[in-house]
Amino acid sequence: MFSRISIWRPTLFTSIVYFVIGCLMLFMPELVATYFLKVVGIAGLLYGAYTLLIYFKKDEDDDNDRHLSDMIVAVIILIISAALIIIPNEAMKFVIAVAGIFLILDGLIKIPSALNTLKYIKGSVTVVSLSVGVPIFLGIVFMFLPLQTYEVIAMVFGAGLIIISILDLVSIYYLNKLLKANK
Repeated sequence: MFSRISIWRPTLFTSIVYFVIGCLMLFMPELVATYFLKVVGIAGLLYGAYTLLIYFKKDEDDDNDRHLSDMIVAVIILIISAALIIIPNEAMKFVIAVAGIFLILDGLIKIPSALNTLKYIKGSVTVVSLSVGVPIFLGIVFMFLPLQTYEVIAMVFGAGLIIISILDLVSIYYLNKLLKANK
């Protein structure tokens, strides 16, 4: 099936990785979230520590190169990263709740435009109502069910990764078959 393995190696490798990650996301979404947030937290700690190190190594006399905002941003990144590592579930709930607030605001901001549209275009009630209602509804769901929201999103994404991996493997199979037939 994979006689030209050197040609297909990158796609084959990513297909297997996608399949494994997809299965984990589909069947263990909370576990994946916890580890993902911890990895992001570690990366953030490294970046924040590096930024602070650079800030303090810069020459104090050279004000053009040293900005207080660099230190403040580094400290904020360190605090957020530590929260992601120490309390990943609470951090995830917070991030999803904030996303919910932004979705609600997005829906509310669209109301004046929607009302103006309805004045001039009578047939667009459904589309306009959905463009306002869906973000508000999803925002409420995000705010009040953050863990369940993440799990559903992760499961859908995991299923997508599994589908992509299967499509890649099927493509490799058929392309390999075509190459053999054209010999």
